[in-house]
Amino acid sequence: MFKDILYKPLFHLFLIILFGFLAYSNTFHSPFTFDDANNIVENRRLKDISNIPSFFTSIERPPIMARPFTAATFAVNHHFGKLNTTGYHIFNIVVHIANGILLYLLIILTARLTGFDDDKKSVLIALFSSLIFTAHPIQTESVTYMVSRSVLLSTFFFLLGIILFTKTVATEGKRKLVYRSALFVTSLFGMASREEFFIFPVMLVLYDLYFVSKQNIRGVLKNFKIHLSVILTLVYVIFIVTTYDYGEHAGYGVKALTPLQYLMTQFNAHWTYLRLLILPVNQNLDYDYPVAKTLFEFPTIISFMGYIGLWAFGIYLYRKRPVISFSILWFMITLFPSSGIMPIADVIFEHRLYMPLIGFVIIFSLGMFYVLEFSANRLRTPGSQFPLHGSCFIVLSAIVIVFSFAAYQRNAVWKNEITLWEDTVSKSLNKARPWNNLGNGYLKQKQPDKAIPMLKKALDLKYDSWANLGSAYIETGLFQEAVQPLKIALSLHPSFPDIHYNLGVAYHRLGQLDKAIEEYKTALSLNPDDEDTRYNLGLAYRQKSN
Repeated sequence: MFKDILYKPLFHLFLIILFGFLAYSNTFHSPFTFDDANNIVENRRLKDISNIPSFFTSIERPPIMARPFTAATFAVNHHFGKLNTTGYHIFNIVVHIANGILLYLLIILTARLTGFDDDKKSVLIALFSSLIFTAHPIQTESVTYMVSRSVLLSTFFFLLGIILFTKTVATEGKRKLVYRSALFVTSLFGMASREEFFIFPVMLVLYDLYFVSKQNIRGVLKNFKIHLSVILTLVYVIFIVTTYDYGEHAGYGVKALTPLQYLMTQFNAHWTYLRLLILPVNQNLDYDYPVAKTLFEFPTIISFMGYIGLWAFGIYLYRKRPVISFSILWFMITLFPSSGIMPIADVIFEHRLYMPLIGFVIIFSLGMFYVLEFSANRLRTPGSQFPLHGSCFIVLSAIVIVFSFAAYQRNAVWKNEITLWEDTVSKSLNKARPWNNLGNGYLKQKQPDKAIPMLKKALDLKYDSWANLGSAYIETGLFQEAVQPLKIALSLHPSFPDIHYNLGVAYHRLGQLDKAIEEYKTALSLNPDDEDTRYNLGLAYRQKSN
């Protein structure tokens, strides 16, 4: 019975769906956190579904950075569930599982293109590559952290696009035009999901060269028209990016780091990433990661040599082991947009590994089968029948179960902002932002007494926590103490209505009605729809007239 279902695709799809939901079954009520606040919760444009067309066409600043399709999915979520996070999480989990299924289909398709002569082995490699991809705990940040949906969507269109490309090449007539059009639209949606999708045309050409055209450059040139339709979609991502004013948002183009410093730091980060893929322990939402100062310091020089070695090894295996070669290049190239020369304030984030993990899991699954085959040949005696595939299934199933449990445990940290930032602070003691966010989390939980020392710690570490500290003082009734930090916050952010409002509240409670009215009026001019400000302004006028 077991042998009958072991190789059944429907059984495999069931396992991918099962492990995907099990690993994330404790996240349905996890709250918005970190950048979710300004990108989703406080984003007014997402609260009206009729704004969706303007996300794609407006030259105004689009919501959620230059990612209109991702923004559109959040607008749909908001339309049906407002700020109830369950619907948002279900969407993320479904896309994540869909990516696991697409990876499974792509590996089987690639095995057929390469003429792999063991169908049973190829489907098991596809199965366990997909299961590890779906269950690996490193994926939790991408799936559970709402704003990281852009990574899920771009990977979905990436995998779907490669599959559609193979269909386009393999068909003729009207069906070819249908597949080619679908490929164009898929690439367009990918470009609108995340800026890093611009590498898709490069990876598509490489996939064509390795597997479709059988390492024949002429074959790739023969498919030039298909590739051109994908290349043309780059115009759209260029339009999106150039019409979006990044400023300091998300740390792009930060002045604190030069491109060379960032690149040298990424040499080290690559090996941290690989360690996390092999041994996913001490995961952290906000790493306190050291910036490399020179190439010749330790361990940067060793990391650099290893980095060049990975590229060289991937190219060296081009003819001998094309699947491994392509998988190495997949890892390196898909990681490059966020780990290359464009300085980003956050030099390392786990969600950047979502798509590169695909290359790793393929190599890992192939390697496990090789090791088990080698062991089987050593253990096999004349006339015996060693159940190789069954053994592979059992060993790799154990790995998947361990990863699933680890993912479930990691997701428990995302239960609320307190548990998340307490975990982060414990691992990044000298980084200010986690302390600020923990303090802010306590404020949201109406625990200002606990928030104040956290926010003071963030200030000690040179983080702008003045506004949050002022809010905490107001919540504890320390209105006089709230005035100074709120004034400092206003000197830094004069156009923030919430700071003006809070300062107005402090003055109001201190009996300084003229100053309170002035702050309320300023807050209302910046945010005319705020009912609390309007009510307090009216109340202050009434008290002044009595």
